[in-house]
Amino acid sequence: MQKTFASLLVTLAVSVMGIPVAYLVGQRSAEHDIQQRLIEERARARAEQQALISDLRAGLAPPPAAANAPLADSAPPASAPAPKSPQPTEETPAPVAEATSATPPLPAIPRESFDAVALGVTYPEAAQKLGREGLPALTMEDGLGSLTRQYVWQWIGPQGKPGRATLRFVDGSLTEKNFSE
Repeated sequence: MQKTFASLLVTLAVSVMGIPVAYLVGQRSAEHDIQQRLIEERARARAEQQALISDLRAGLAPPPAAANAPLADSAPPASAPAPKSPQPTEETPAPVAEATSATPPLPAIPRESFDAVALGVTYPEAAQKLGREGLPALTMEDGLGSLTRQYVWQWIGPQGKPGRATLRFVDGSLTEKNFSE
């Protein structure tokens, strides 16, 4: 009976001592599994990023035929119809031709006129206060459908110094304006 009791006592001691050892071994094994999953996830994410970058570069690169095409100054081929320009509306003004050496420089925007344009006005109201249409510089729509448009007015001042006014409209209302001379 003493032998049986002693062997049961030894078995109990070994079992009790084995629990922390098994726990530590299990912890290390779990940590190793987590590290392996993180390494695999990082490699997969890098591969996805590289694929996205490659797709973006491919989308931005001009087609091979366009790389050797003449510049916009030359006339389009006779067989191709001339592209239609959209009719101006209150939201999309008529594009203003850029100043060239043959055209007179655009008039300067007085600071007083710029200051008179209040936040919240529409583009037509702002263009009227500034005395002319701006050049569309940015149009973007976010995921929620909010439309942002930015217009620029540029000129050369009396001393040959360039001037610039930038107005940003979100959903048709002026939200930001900048002026520099």
